[in-house]
Amino acid sequence: MWLSALDGPSWARLRPNRGEQGGPRRLWDEFEAVHRWWREHGGPPATEFGLTVDADEHRVWLGDPKGPSWHHP
Repeated sequence: MWLSALDGPSWARLRPNRGEQGGPRRLWDEFEAVHRWWREHGGPPATEFGLTVDADEHRVWLGDPKGPSWHHP
């Protein structure tokens, strides 16, 4: 598996039993943090996530707009 940042030259790839990364963003570290968060929340399916968009921001949320959420650029 390869990951590539859209905002610069950062990359990550999954090799047997390890991840590698390069560039200014630590994409593999970000991937591991998101995967850990997903597991800690019970591995919810994609259908449990929502997106609220308004003039000022985009927010991704889990389960309910008032539940766990984060800003999406």
